Amino acid sequence: MSQELLDEKTARISKKFAEKAAQIKAKKEASKMTSTAFVITATSDADVIATRASQRTKQLEKRLEARRARVAKKATVDALETRQNLAAERRQEHKLATVSKAKKRVRFSLPDDEPGSDGY
Repeated sequence: MSQELLDEKTARISKKFAEKAAQIKAKKEASKMTSTAFVITATSDADVIATRASQRTKQLEKRLEARRARVAKKATVDALETRQNLAAERRQEHKLATVSKAKKRVRFSLPDDEPGSDGY
């Protein structure tokens, strides 16, 4: 009698573990099937079916286009020299304007009867 109970309990445990293993296996299979081969993208007139490969290609093209735009902005040596020369001229003009403005302020701020107004 105790052997029968032991066999019955062993059968229940085995059945329980077998069912659990089957559930785990089914869950793994279901998680693998989450992706489809096509993506539906909305357009102005209708829905168009595009493959994921073409979607990836479009994304790659978009990234490459942005990169080409960035690279095109990089200056050549001649353009860099030209920009530096123009900037140097602007700095020189700004310096002269600042100096002349300072001289005007000094000239108008000193009264004539004060010592040092004549430059000594």
